[in-house]
Amino acid sequence: MKRHQWAEAQAEAPPETPSEPQAAQASNGTAANSSTSESDGAGQPPEVTALVAGLSAGAAQVVSRYSYPKIPGDSPISAVDVAGPASYTVVTVGTPPTGGQTVPASTFGLQALDFVWAQGSNNGQYDVTVFPLPFTLGDSFPSVMLMWSVAATGAQVTAATNLGAIAVRLFAIGR
Repeated sequence: MKRHQWAEAQAEAPPETPSEPQAAQASNGTAANSSTSESDGAGQPPEVTALVAGLSAGAAQVVSRYSYPKIPGDSPISAVDVAGPASYTVVTVGTPPTGGQTVPASTFGLQALDFVWAQGSNNGQYDVTVFPLPFTLGDSFPSVMLMWSVAATGAQVTAATNLGAIAVRLFAIGR
């Protein structure tokens, strides 16, 4: 059955009514079958409703300043191949972190970045971790920092390593 046919069938189907034992169990607070989850009346399982309530209560920061959540295709995206630095500087933890390799939004053809993903290096020897610079809850950022690490060990690349012949692919959503 195709998706639109399923939706039409669901719209035409009468609402299900629980059997007498299920109705009795529901009235005294026990579930008829613990392997199935009940709905909140809006078609959402209780765990989804709890997650949404937790997010609304401040358990996480939704990037709402730039209309998130968004429909896919509502923001510009970009993918670029970035060569490593000729002399790597080790990342020093801090607020903000320092070192690494800075990649501005303009490299992606964007004015600001909302999210950046990275693939491993073209030779398979290195991975990069992406840090937003600067990071402010709810805001986009003008650049990212790449921390290069050795794929086999996970250790950060040592200072002054020449990564100029190595490249990683970055994918960004921004504006």
